[in-house]
Amino acid sequence: AAMLQTDALRLRTEAKMSDLARQLDESDALGQDLKRQLSSSQETLETVRLEQQAEAADVAQRIAEEQGTAADLLHRLEDSSAVAEDLEQQLAVKFEQPSVSSSSACDQESAGNQSE
Repeated sequence: AAMLQTDALRLRTEAKMSDLARQLDESDALGQDLKRQLSSSQETLETVRLEQQAEAADVAQRIAEEQGTAADLLHRLEDSSAVAEDLEQQLAVKFEQPSVSSSSACDQESAGNQSE
């Protein structure tokens, strides 16, 4: 009877050990799968990060180009303003001279009329 109890205990122990070994194998397989998933997620994350960095660099480059264009346009506008002011002054000088001589002629004519 003791032999049968020992054999039964041994068989139960072996069955439990076999079950635990199977659970351990399943756990190992799940652990490996989780590691693969984690690695894949990290690779995806790194790819997305690199893509975003490249996109940000591209946007920064375009902004710099636009700023350069804006600065160039501002300089052109300033140059055009200076040219316009210069032309305005030249026109003012040209139109002031005839009006001054016309004014002088009028003054001389008035003076001549007063003396009569």
